[in-house]
Amino acid sequence: MTTEQIHGHEIIEIVASVLGRLREEFESRSRVSKMTREGGNDAESKAEGKYDTLAIEENYLADGLAKQALAAAEAIAGVA
Repeated sequence: MTTEQIHGHEIIEIVASVLGRLREEFESRSRVSKMTREGGNDAESKAEGKYDTLAIEENYLADGLAKQALAAAEAIAGVA
């Protein structure tokens, strides 16, 4: 193998590693976002008073996690 082939092989391994990590991040954020959204919209999450904001907070959190999952998906598409 030439030096260029060795470096090319290392680059391929690095890109594969980055893609794997991005896929893991996407799957994790997507899964947690769905679970959080379900929790925020569950009948048990109904506000018990005007200061009970748990459902609202859970939905804000789900939105943020969904945006992070989308960013990971876009990064995967940009690298792949």
